[in-house]
Amino acid sequence: MVEKQIYPGAIIHANKVRSNKKPYSEWVKTVNPEYLENSDWYDLERAYNELPIEELEEWRLNGLKPIEERNSAIHLSGDYKTSKHPTYDDGLTHPEFKGRYGWFGNDKEGWEFRPSPRQLNMFGGIEYYRDYWDRNEPESTLILGEKGRPDVWTYKSIKTKKFKQGGQMNVIPEGALHARKNNMEGAGEDFTAKGIPVVSNDGEQVAEIEKNEIVFNKSVTDFIEENYKKFYNDETSNSEKDELVVLHLYKIKCLHL
Repeated sequence: MVEKQIYPGAIIHANKVRSNKKPYSEWVKTVNPEYLENSDWYDLERAYNELPIEELEEWRLNGLKPIEERNSAIHLSGDYKTSKHPTYDDGLTHPEFKGRYGWFGNDKEGWEFRPSPRQLNMFGGIEYYRDYWDRNEPESTLILGEKGRPDVWTYKSIKTKKFKQGGQMNVIPEGALHARKNNMEGAGEDFTAKGIPVVSNDGEQVAEIEKNEIVFNKSVTDFIEENYKKFYNDETSNSEKDELVVLHLYKIKCLHL
């Protein structure tokens, strides 16, 4: 039977890792240094001593991938978080916060997290949490406010896939309006100075869009153009009517995707 090395110093035999792990001081050197910048967020040494090596290696190897390729669902158990972690459940060690702040929900219906006043003060407010959510918690909801009272603010991260050659998605861009400068003076004279230039793979500007202007993918565009006259035969141009018809067709198309 062939033995296989799955990480430096660990030997797998018959698909089972031997229980004698290498010393923690050696293993931790193979962890992404970025993960160790906030080493006080987790009791990492206790996790290493208690968790199966397969689980630890899945977490470690995931952290070595480029950020856009990491699986956000792979993380250490919350049992090993310290009170210095941004999503530590403050109700566990602060009785006054129990049932009011922390994690609520389940895997089936989804999870929501409500940072406590202590955490908001420690991390500098909701802006920090919104950035953290975009990077680490795309599947759960961030809520500002005490459980059982009206929510002050709710945030759900939108984590988009990375497409190397475009993709089947519709876009509502951020950036400048048509009438506003885009501050791209250094890009050269070939690009518009206002709005958002759309650039081809050859580096040529082919169009200009603006902030909050919805951009449909080709299949949706073809569907709208094909069916537009069936809904709207008025020869008079009316941007408000146009918008309503387009959005109606878009909803119909979405139902058939």
